Amino acid sequence: MAGARPADQPLLFEETHTYTGDERPLTHQRMYEWLHPVSDTVNALLKAGMTLDFS
Repeated sequence: MAGARPADQPLLFEETHTYTGDERPLTHQRMYEWLHPVSDTVNALLKAGMTLDFS
């Protein structure tokens, strides 16, 4: 989707096996993942009142 930020829409993955190397096929093969940039998380915490001390 043009102009969409990664956090606006989940990423869709369809995999038959897990990344761990387990040979058993996955029962639920459709996975959704959302990207959460560190900057979004830190900014949300700062807006909620968290302070950073660089001393």
